[in-house]
Amino acid sequence: MVAAVVDRWGRIDLLVNNAGMAVGGFVEEVDLEAWEEQFAVNVWGLVAMTKAVLPVMRRQKSGKILNISSVAGRFGFPGLAPYAASKFAVEGLSEALRLELLPFGIHVVLIEPGAFRTAIWEKGLGRIASDPGSPYAVMAARLAQQVQRTAQTAPPPDAVVATLLKAARAKRPKLRYVVGTGARRLLWLKALLPWRVVERAVLRALTGGANGR
Repeated sequence: MVAAVVDRWGRIDLLVNNAGMAVGGFVEEVDLEAWEEQFAVNVWGLVAMTKAVLPVMRRQKSGKILNISSVAGRFGFPGLAPYAASKFAVEGLSEALRLELLPFGIHVVLIEPGAFRTAIWEKGLGRIASDPGSPYAVMAARLAQQVQRTAQTAPPPDAVVATLLKAARAKRPKLRYVVGTGARRLLWLKALLPWRVVERAVLRALTGGANGR
C-alpha cells in the first residue's frame, strides 16, 4: 500500500491512524483472546502502519501522523478496561514517538474525542456479560443504560472531522487535541479534583452508592 502511494505521488505527507474497536467488559470476565484482539487492532495495527511510512517521511524530512485516541486514553472507564488500556498505550506511544520524530520534521498528533454518535460503544459494550449472576451485574446494567443514552443524544462526529482537518493543516500542530465539551470537562475535573473524589462520583453513578465511599 505504502509503495503504491509513493510510486504514484512520490511522497507521503499524512497518515491518519483511525482503525479501532472497543472491547467492553470487566477485567475478570474478558477472555485473553478478546484482549489480544483489542490490542491487535488499536495498537499493533497503528504501529505497523506508522513503521511503514516512517522511512518515506524521514527521507522527505516532513510529515504528520494523526493518531485517533480517545478520552478513554486519559480516563479509565470501568467496564471498558481493554479499550482504555489500548488507548493509554496509544497515548504513551504517541508521546514518545513525537519526541523521536520532531528532529526529522515529522509531527505526531493525538486526537482525543469524547462521546460522539458512532457504533463503536454499542458494539463494544455488547460484549459485557448480561448474566444476572455476575458480580458486576449492577455496574453492567447501569453502563448499558448510559451507552444507550449516549447513542441517542451524542452529537455526530463532525467536530472530530473538523479537528482532524485543523491538525492536518497546521504548520506546527499541538501534541493533543481534545474534542467535545464533555471530554474537556471530564479531563479538567480529573486534573483538578483529588482522585478519591472522582472515584466516589463514578462509583455512585454505577453502583448507586455501593462501595462508593
